[in-house]
Amino acid sequence: RTRARRYAVGASTVVMACNYSGFRDASLDADFGWVQYDWSTDKDEWVQENPMDCEAAASEQATLLKAAAPNAVAGLYRSGPKALPWFPEVRAKLDDPAYENWFVKFQDLQKTNVPVCTGSKCSALYHDQTQVPQRKETNGDDYDNGECDEECDCGAQPCGNYVFDFRNESLREWYVQTLYLDAVAATPDARFYVDDRIYGDNQGNVYVSEMSTYFSDDV
Repeated sequence: RTRARRYAVGASTVVMACNYSGFRDASLDADFGWVQYDWSTDKDEWVQENPMDCEAAASEQATLLKAAAPNAVAGLYRSGPKALPWFPEVRAKLDDPAYENWFVKFQDLQKTNVPVCTGSKCSALYHDQTQVPQRKETNGDDYDNGECDEECDCGAQPCGNYVFDFRNESLREWYVQTLYLDAVAATPDARFYVDDRIYGDNQGNVYVSEMSTYFSDDV
């Protein structure tokens, strides 16, 4: 006689959750085995910080989940190709001129399809404002991007999507060690959700997901 197998479907399910206006009610996610919170969680609050820090909010959200469901795993968010300055470890490198070659640059600052400057800050490092927090007066209808009451503070650089230049060996070493291996050492049951991708077309154009389609022209 074959014994019927039983599965804990909830415990083997991954859910990606987010709440812009504050922390998400962790009890809503307590029945899932892996809860992946997007970097936008609590964004309405942390975009007002000087400078922004989405990781502190993510850590607090994970603590709330563990209190509601001790066996659940709170996944760690990473963007594969994008260097997002609201992550403190990434911002520290963006702000340090010694690491400027870790990031893709504009090809010609006089001929760009996306702004080089935002507010009072400018950067020769390629960046765009797709899904990026902006000051209320310039955000238009894109509320979901996050709205800063004053000029958004992402450190020394304008707020934007920057792109890692993986041709640099020292970047590759730091990227793997700091963003992944160190996180695993600090949180042994860590799981990662790696978002975004670099891709091309048959005309030789290169794109980064959820970024300006002018990326190829500008770099």
